[in-house]
Amino acid sequence: VADYDDFIYEYDDTNKTAKVIGYRGTADAVLTVPSVTTKDSAVYTVTDLKHGTESDPTGFLWNDVTAQAGGDLENLEQLILPDSITSTNADYWFANGKAGGLTSGLNVQNLPETLTSMRYTFKNAQVDYSNFILPPHVKDLTGCFSGTTMNQIVAVPDSVRNMDECFMGATFLLGESFTWEIPERVESMIRCFADSSWADMGTISLYNRDADVTFLFDESQGMPLSICAYKNSQVKAETIGEAHNAAIKYFGGFVKQPQDVDLAAGDTTASFSVYLDNNVPVTYTVLKKSDGGYIDTGIDLNREIDWSIPTQTKEFSIRFDDSGIGRYKIQARYVDGTTWDSAEFAVKSDTMISVVVPTKVVFEIDPNMDGAGYTDAATGL
Repeated sequence: VADYDDFIYEYDDTNKTAKVIGYRGTADAVLTVPSVTTKDSAVYTVTDLKHGTESDPTGFLWNDVTAQAGGDLENLEQLILPDSITSTNADYWFANGKAGGLTSGLNVQNLPETLTSMRYTFKNAQVDYSNFILPPHVKDLTGCFSGTTMNQIVAVPDSVRNMDECFMGATFLLGESFTWEIPERVESMIRCFADSSWADMGTISLYNRDADVTFLFDESQGMPLSICAYKNSQVKAETIGEAHNAAIKYFGGFVKQPQDVDLAAGDTTASFSVYLDNNVPVTYTVLKKSDGGYIDTGIDLNREIDWSIPTQTKEFSIRFDDSGIGRYKIQARYVDGTTWDSAEFAVKSDTMISVVVPTKVVFEIDPNMDGAGYTDAATGL
């Protein structure tokens, strides 16, 4: 535990508060930032840590002040922040730790709950994310974990709005497959995972229909990933950028389309599968074509869905007999009433025609299409 004299401060004499702007000591494995310091025998409460900007992308530890003072942080493994910190801005706090001599993963404890901005907070730092929790009110994670090695998935709070470049250039070594949920309020994820590397398979679910996720995985490498999103959202093929290891799936969307059923060939069921997410309920309606359009068959597929399962690929099978011959459409609808996708298939039964032919004649098959009259089917007998 460092003495408060090991830190370098900027003082506010009016409010008797202090901001940590550098470090002059030789850190042990565990370093605790003090909650109070003194100046001219007066006690000052430590309420802030130096944050960086685009023109000065350094934080309160790895910066010119620390370098000029001879601060040694090479052995640092864990940093504990005091409850007295009330800052809302943690931009660049731990940035460039690797370049500053940090050799092992830094475990940061007690990030202030008051933080709302964490732009490039851990950029190019060596970080241990075990038991890591983001503050509950943070809104901006632009570049927050860029260039780091991620050893676990970081849960994104519902408060977050911006994740542009958040994990750009990061290396993901999770050790297992994963599911990662991005909250509905996230509005922008431009190049969020660009140039990243993945050692594990996983699924990333995006719950905002209108988020800008341009080039989300641009130039990323590694195991195949799935992006799950609303079908009628802004998530399009160009979202992936130049990535070769990511594909888009849609909530409630068809993973396997239903194929035609040929009763004469012994088929009796139409099978299809969909991707479900319990945060995005979907209902399915089976319609049959009639003279006036499609009508609801009353076939209830929705009772077979178990919404207690977080994510699932659900397979349905609909059984038919001769009374079911016709054309069908399966519609998917979100709970807000939006009908966004459908799949069509036919139930048919080939028929053998036997005739006595006393002389040379010509047969043709003329189907009556939708009651509009007979037309030549061009089927040669």
